[in-house]
Amino acid sequence: MAVWEQLTQYMEQEGFKRFQSFEGVGTAYVREDRRGLYVVFLLWEPMASGIRQEDYLRWRRETEGELYHLYQRVPVWLTLLCAADTIAYRDWCGDGSVWLVENWTGRVIRYENQTRSFLGWERSLEEALSKERTQESKPISALPFGRARYPVVTITLVVINSIIFCMLELMPQELSARLFSAGVMYWPAILEEGQYYRMCTSMFLHFDTSHLTNNMMILFLIGGRLEKVVGKARFAAIYFLSGMIADLASMGYTMWQNRLVVSAGASGAVFGIVGSLAWIVIANKGRVEGMSGGWMVLFVVLSLYGGFVNQGTDNAAHVGGFLAGVLLTVLLYQMKNVWKRQ
Repeated sequence: MAVWEQLTQYMEQEGFKRFQSFEGVGTAYVREDRRGLYVVFLLWEPMASGIRQEDYLRWRRETEGELYHLYQRVPVWLTLLCAADTIAYRDWCGDGSVWLVENWTGRVIRYENQTRSFLGWERSLEEALSKERTQESKPISALPFGRARYPVVTITLVVINSIIFCMLELMPQELSARLFSAGVMYWPAILEEGQYYRMCTSMFLHFDTSHLTNNMMILFLIGGRLEKVVGKARFAAIYFLSGMIADLASMGYTMWQNRLVVSAGASGAVFGIVGSLAWIVIANKGRVEGMSGGWMVLFVVLSLYGGFVNQGTDNAAHVGGFLAGVLLTVLLYQMKNVWKRQ
């Protein structure tokens, strides 16, 4: 369960009710009892964009005014700010009413000058977050990457690609005939004969064992990590859309060069997930599965370089897939947080 969902669940368990939301990044929760009026403001930092303190202070003033009008009481206030880079918000914590929460680990951060208590949450909140994550976990040796959820879509794609390759290898025709009939990329067939299905089928076809192995290894290692970050549906969308955009880039490049070539392979889609994870890792300063931004940049550079130095590599598809993965992640993964908060 995501940290944001855990926090909203904790609010409900503590008897707080949703009061109002602000611009997709903040939600105020209220609880009134005989001891007083309590307000918790949950803030979630949109990836790579940050939250301005002046906006937060304006939302807080507006909320306090509305609450006093409704309840005729001065509220006791706590703000929980979820962010990847909590250090960037340390200046917010001067009065003790703002606690920081790492949105990848659920760790609650309270600095030494923050002596203020709030309903005894100093320990119970972090215990609730850590308990939820402990219940989800299993022994590291039993699972890939030490997490409790298998990358189902990633494994399924690897299996499907492998099965299709084996089936084609058993066919008696020549390799070129087998691949062409199965649906490789060939722009005259797409534009002149309307065989648009080739933009999808070509992602599941490979020329030889090394071609298949290289793509599937990267897909399993990188795709498995990405799937656990963005979820199954969004991972599948990034994979297939990146693959099709990569095919468009390849087709446009070969048409521009006036060349008649066939292309196949999952590398366009694979570079899409590489670009997606690279953007997430860099945007969140390496807080994804322990991966650093420097490691991710090096991996991307070496992968693209390997394609340019090897003849017969469809570099247009690689670059197009990579850029598509970045763009799609900005749209799909960042919007996931906005939809969740709304």
